[in-house]
Amino acid sequence: MKVVAPEASAASFAPEIDPAITAATTQEAASAIWRRRFGIEGA
Repeated sequence: MKVVAPEASAASFAPEIDPAITAATTQEAASAIWRRRFGIEGA
């Protein structure tokens, strides 16, 4: 198994574990990006 960045690892393996986990992880990541970009806390 090759070494990959943690975010790549999550993106690569989560779909094999559970699509719902992938969807939740993607949504959480998107929320974090929006919070950082716009300085919104608790959104």
